Amino acid sequence: MTLRRSISLKVLRLKLVEQFDYFLPTISTHWLCNHESMQFISVFCVIFAIFEFAIGSVEEPYPDLYDQVDVDAIFKSERLLNQYIQCIIDEGPCTADARSFKQILPDILVTQCARCNDFHKKIARNVFQIKEKKPDLWVKIQRKYDPGNIYLPKLEEVVKY
Repeated sequence: MTLRRSISLKVLRLKLVEQFDYFLPTISTHWLCNHESMQFISVFCVIFAIFEFAIGSVEEPYPDLYDQVDVDAIFKSERLLNQYIQCIIDEGPCTADARSFKQILPDILVTQCARCNDFHKKIARNVFQIKEKKPDLWVKIQRKYDPGNIYLPKLEEVVKY
């Protein structure tokens, strides 16, 4: 799906929500008690739910531009690993692939890697090795991307296997 189509679908979704928000306060209590009105609202909610599901299911996977990066080599090299971590926590310069990962990291956390391919999940599994190898840097990553400790534990469970 192109970025233009994705944006237009999101704009359409926002317009539907705005229309519903406008329509809902104008409904009187008497109108809500009417059986036909309740059917209309039920049908509207079902259509809206189907629409939301359809938009959510057309999300494309993350770009595979950097899928050829040797992640194992990065995690074996102390110097490379530190460079990537410094980039991710905004304490150092970024390579192109580190910058790309840094840009999609918030989305990966929120969606629990829903758009990840197998390679992305492998990267995510390796990222959790930082927790044991470099706990001080892990704390910085957690503070920056998940200060409430909501998303990282869930993501760790999702990509564990």
